[in-house]
Amino acid sequence: MSGAVHPLSNRQLLSVLMAYLPKETLAEVGLCMMHAGLEKDIDGEPRKLREIRNLINLDCAGLDSYPDHPFVSINPAASSRDIKDSMNQLLAEWKREQGLSEQRIPSKEKLETYLQVWDDREGWFKGEYIRAREMTFSEIANRNDRSIKTVHNQYKSGFQLITGHEYSVDNWSELFGPLKVSEIFGDFGRATRLRPLIQKTRRAIPESVISSGQLPGFISRNSCTEEIPAEGLFRQIKQLIAAEKSDQEIAEELDLQHPEYLPLLRRRFDEI
Repeated sequence: MSGAVHPLSNRQLLSVLMAYLPKETLAEVGLCMMHAGLEKDIDGEPRKLREIRNLINLDCAGLDSYPDHPFVSINPAASSRDIKDSMNQLLAEWKREQGLSEQRIPSKEKLETYLQVWDDREGWFKGEYIRAREMTFSEIANRNDRSIKTVHNQYKSGFQLITGHEYSVDNWSELFGPLKVSEIFGDFGRATRLRPLIQKTRRAIPESVISSGQLPGFISRNSCTEEIPAEGLFRQIKQLIAAEKSDQEIAEELDLQHPEYLPLLRRRFDEI
């Protein structure tokens, strides 16, 4: 079957019940199921039939409510047209209630195209990103005889396939900005001489805390709300480029050892 329709296993059905039923009801239903699993019949009546009848007569919260998932019972004897009409009506109601829009699953060929554009743009080769293999959108468009707009849209689709998030400048910057900075400038210990983002001196512990024996816990002693250096450097470079600072001005302000790599980041900012 396609990804739009598939059968549910008994395990999945039980999981749905456990997720939606109140715990008191789960306990009662669990007892019915446990008794139904006993081999000994009662007065010649199979235990399963007896417990099914008990379940039908059980007065517990949640048993007669409906889960928010699209579970339905289909009458195989009904006409295909009636089934389709009823399902279309239910689907429209579910999507409206859940705020879902119509989604189309791309074909295998389109998925491969999206990922190939991503690989070409980011330089993905044999399990790693290689900066020397990166291509611009213009280069990809010329090689494949496509418009730059088409290539950019395919790149966005590849981004969503890989990250699970819709493409946006902010999402790209947060997920891949620090990576690009580290690729271009290498190890931060060698490539930059930024001021430390964390104070080297320990925060003084009040005498009242020491005398009472209440020393700070591990989390409070080691907590860090400052940015990771790669993220901080990326954001600073991005802000300075947006402020129309020259490469020389950026290098001097951030004390970068390799200002010759800044044009690479500028080109990335022009395309994201």
